Amino acid sequence: MAFSGPCLSVSPIKEQRGVVSICGYGPSLAETWGQVIGPVMTTSGAHDFMLSKGVVPAYHCETDPREHKAWFLSSPNAKTTYLINSQCHPKMFANLAGHKVVLWHGITDDDAKRQALLVDSLQPGAKLLCGGTTVGMRAIVVARALGFTHFELHGMDCCYRGPVQWAGSHYSGMHHRTVRVEVEGEEFETSDLMMQSTDDLFNAMRMLPGCRFRVHGNGLLEARLRLFNKDPERALSVGWFKPVNFTIREAA
Repeated sequence: MAFSGPCLSVSPIKEQRGVVSICGYGPSLAETWGQVIGPVMTTSGAHDFMLSKGVVPAYHCETDPREHKAWFLSSPNAKTTYLINSQCHPKMFANLAGHKVVLWHGITDDDAKRQALLVDSLQPGAKLLCGGTTVGMRAIVVARALGFTHFELHGMDCCYRGPVQWAGSHYSGMHHRTVRVEVEGEEFETSDLMMQSTDDLFNAMRMLPGCRFRVHGNGLLEARLRLFNKDPERALSVGWFKPVNFTIREAA
């Protein structure tokens, strides 16, 4: 599906917009949604969740190319600007027809050169945004490109609460295989993907100097950030957590 709308320009960044609340769809969003400040940027199922609470997102960010993600935007809002990665499924763009859509291009570490050449062949001179392995973490970079420097993170738990993995229903029906880890005496049920996502936050902090980050929700991500504020070296080491019900394999 061809897209002829605006594309996000990321350089140079001149405007400093201050605070933005970025909302993932983790379980704690059901508890902290009322604490959002500044404009709200949702991801995934947080879009409909926040609308159901009477909070209209100023922005919604998506990057996942899988088809089922389009159903999270089956009822777009006229007041929301949709920041959609060019790799997203055509059905997502179809759902957003007639609404405010801004296209952006993502890039990953693997095969980065080919990705850059492909985007340049379609839109010469276009900028590409790197970032984390989840849409929530990538949304931080997108928000910075818009000029924001203070990030209030909600629903980015990087852990689950027993069988509860999201703040509400989820169209994929998929459940991750979980493990339990301990951080500073607290235990969390998480997965390898979510633990990787905690690394993404610290990568973002290094990549975006001068920005402020605050995590809400009492999840694994917040616990690791608290550890970082107390002992940065340990928080960034392989020993930042203790395995509870599994054994870490030594590298061959």
